[in-house]
Amino acid sequence: MEEIGIALIGCGGMMGAHADRGFRQLWEKGFRSFRIVACVDEREESAQRLADNIEKWQGKRPSVYRDTSSLLVQEKSVQGVDISVPHHVHHTIALTCLSEGKDVLIEKPLAITLRAGRQMIEEAERRGVILSVAENYRREWSQRAINWALRRGMIGEPKKIYWLDIYERRRPWGWRDLKEFGGGGWLLDGGVHFADLMRYHLGEVDSVFGVIAVQEPRRFSEGASEPDLIASIEDVAHALLDFASGFRGSGRR
Repeated sequence: MEEIGIALIGCGGMMGAHADRGFRQLWEKGFRSFRIVACVDEREESAQRLADNIEKWQGKRPSVYRDTSSLLVQEKSVQGVDISVPHHVHHTIALTCLSEGKDVLIEKPLAITLRAGRQMIEEAERRGVILSVAENYRREWSQRAINWALRRGMIGEPKKIYWLDIYERRRPWGWRDLKEFGGGGWLLDGGVHFADLMRYHLGEVDSVFGVIAVQEPRRFSEGASEPDLIASIEDVAHALLDFASGFRGSGRR
């Protein structure tokens, strides 16, 4: 099998999980048709640290770059990229790689606007390459078991689905607290997991009615009496979903 050269773009905590809990485990189980050839991050120390860790199990140390353009010019062995960067630059980095004919795996959400997401999909189709979102919830054994039971009618025919999720965050969360960087905030960041699970179990959504709001924008550092950040992202949502199959779903966050 041909060896696939992979570059990791954005070497923060999430990419560390991709490398250690994904690529490393594949490698140790004998699935070695890939090689991590490069680590890319504008914070060079993050890329260097990840490259050091990968060398321990891969044997060969990936090259380090500070930007995607340098990677694409200098690292000719790259066939695919794994991207984990702040949401607002998902589309710019992905489009740069897709336009060079690279397969792309990108962290969710795909993009912070529909327009940007469509541009990425259209570019992948135009170049004939793969664009995939690193959405993992539907691959958990528990969700696969639920899906298996549903498909066989073992727990009856579903009529409605309700999703209620409460996630309280009052401490600053950096760029994720700001709409221009995080898009829809945690509603988009985490909500995409549950929206995908609904589609996985019940099929495609035909129409959506939703209401969103900002109820508590203040963010406090530990022990602070005054907020040190005012978040611009939404923190409350209510959605009603009609599925093409006739089911109806309701989600609240």
